[in-house]
Amino acid sequence: MKVKFIYMEFLMKKTTDQDPYQSANASPDPGYPGKHTSLWKRHSRLVVPTSLVLVGLLTAISIASVYNVFAAHPTLVSLWNNTTPTNTSANDDKAIELGLRFTTNVNGEVYGVRFYKGVGNSGTHTGSLWSANGHLLAKATFSQESQTGWQEVNFSSQVAITAGTTYVASYFAPRGHYAYAYNALKHNTATGVLTALKNGGVYTYGGGFPRTSYQASNYWVDVLFSPQSSSSPITPTPQPSTPPAQPTPTSSSPAPTPTTTDPTPTSPTKCSTFSSCNFPDASNTGAPSSLQPKSESGNITINDDNTVIDGVDLTGSFDVYANNVTIKNSRITSTNWWGINQRQGYSGLKVLHCTITGVPGKGPDNGGEDYAVSNMGDGSIEVAYNNISQFGDQISMGTGNIHDNYVHDIQAFVNLGGEYQHTDDIISDGGTTEPLIIRHNTLINETTASTGASASVGLFADTGSVKNSIVDNNWIAGGAYALYCGGNGSTNIKITNNVFSTEIFPSVGVYGPVAYWNPDGDGNTFSGNTYSNGGPVTP
Repeated sequence: MKVKFIYMEFLMKKTTDQDPYQSANASPDPGYPGKHTSLWKRHSRLVVPTSLVLVGLLTAISIASVYNVFAAHPTLVSLWNNTTPTNTSANDDKAIELGLRFTTNVNGEVYGVRFYKGVGNSGTHTGSLWSANGHLLAKATFSQESQTGWQEVNFSSQVAITAGTTYVASYFAPRGHYAYAYNALKHNTATGVLTALKNGGVYTYGGGFPRTSYQASNYWVDVLFSPQSSSSPITPTPQPSTPPAQPTPTSSSPAPTPTTTDPTPTSPTKCSTFSSCNFPDASNTGAPSSLQPKSESGNITINDDNTVIDGVDLTGSFDVYANNVTIKNSRITSTNWWGINQRQGYSGLKVLHCTITGVPGKGPDNGGEDYAVSNMGDGSIEVAYNNISQFGDQISMGTGNIHDNYVHDIQAFVNLGGEYQHTDDIISDGGTTEPLIIRHNTLINETTASTGASASVGLFADTGSVKNSIVDNNWIAGGAYALYCGGNGSTNIKITNNVFSTEIFPSVGVYGPVAYWNPDGDGNTFSGNTYSNGGPVTP
């Protein structure tokens, strides 16, 4: 009698890991590169006689229940499937996190991530899923990898994601030698319900959230996605994210800092500096030079409504748990998280004619200070005629009136999270319908992409859509992009009469003057904006 054999894969908890430093001559598992492992890892195989299998199974579970378990597995889809890259191993041996910005046109769940492994890409790899602004959603360590080919890992639990929202899938390559393809993501690239975004191949040296792109490269990172069958497809429209802010590659690899080109304005030069154009500078902002200050020190809490602080030289900070507080004609030198902070539940703060300065190397965020003025409160505040410098995000608020300030010399520092702090002169994270007015300020972000450059003005939809914001008649220079405009979903955004200066970078920002402008949003206006030599700026 011929004995029939069947092939089974046991679903077992892993008890030992493959040596992460496996030699190049170790034998790979030929059957697994590129296959989806669904929710469970596959760790062993067994070929046994049919009769033995049936006896064993019938004593524990029925054949029908085995079938039902496997039938319940979701269908997982990916972008790159089993494609073999042309360039499988970059000439770069530095530790690096490589990622892909993607979106989907249906709701669903991410089970894990994949990457293509070439020769030399050894060591312990981890896979991660991030929100568009760098919030870690899931992380797992790859195990039992093959020598080369597609590797994949499942998270401990699935992550629900929303159609039309941008996410980043990434993996950490501790010894570099990653796969890459130049100019592969010059446009959005769709496979079924998934879309890899234009310039969506991103990286950061040393690990952490990848955010820098180069020559539209694809680094062959992928996602294991289970579509929700009841979802109605939508056209994917990527959301704005916190911009590139990571160290510049230093080796001969396919990931150096992007090269930008000079804009080509057509009008004659109108003004060479912000001072010559009558924008705020050190001569007309900050504490009065004639001030005879009252010296104070310490991190001071204000609890009484209608308090007025006038003419103080404070080495410390103000924490405001009160309404309608005014701080004016003062110098604040802070080594705290902020210089002045209005707490949730309070409103009406005014910060006028103050010089607010951080002290590099002395703050609580691994030596840095995060905010000169922060509005955590429920209503508007006024920030005017101030000279502000040496903080990571100098003015942070979703609603308020920010006018006639000189904001400059941002502090670049590696924060407690081990990454360069995102740097902005003014940052708003959306989610409010109250107005934000940014008018007649000098806003200069000198930091580079390798040391955290984000924006001069960043209107980000991190906590909700950006609405009812005015950016008018400002001098704007520097940042990754100088101005982030809110992106998809933004409405009633007025960007008017601003001067974009090339004094810091040839293209105003590292990558250009403007990003994430939504021309179709109700009430959105972009007009009268020029380069400092008079040429028009278009989004």
